[in-house]
Amino acid sequence: MAEDRTLAARLPGPLGELARRGHGGAALILVRERGGLKLYIPKRLLPSSSLVTLIGEKAAAVLIDICGNSHIDVPSRGCLNDTLKAAVLRTDGSTREISQATGATERYVRMVRNGGAPQPWHRPRRAKPKDERQIDLENWLATKPKP
Repeated sequence: MAEDRTLAARLPGPLGELARRGHGGAALILVRERGGLKLYIPKRLLPSSSLVTLIGEKAAAVLIDICGNSHIDVPSRGCLNDTLKAAVLRTDGSTREISQATGATERYVRMVRNGGAPQPWHRPRRAKPKDERQIDLENWLATKPKP
């Protein structure tokens, strides 16, 4: 069951929910066999369905319960890589505890938990040195006699 929990943290959407409900093996089969493709989930469970032959009747019934009568995008195998982001998402605790457990910085842990990206830091532009040979336009217009 703990294996299904870590798998559920790595798999997005309906396949993650399928793993949370105890059918992690079926979710892995879908990723391995149909990864990167769109898959139609029928409205009713039909024994002759290709979904039933692929993952089994019980897992297909759970998947139909989750998202029946719709298309899902099956994630590719890249989502199964044990990345730092997945480790941060599946670890419980405070920001500091997660940072120490995963080796990520506290800033990265906060960023992943908030679901956003850090604001890029730009170095402020330096003012260009004033060229003394140039005339200041405002002063020139103010001193120019008006006809």
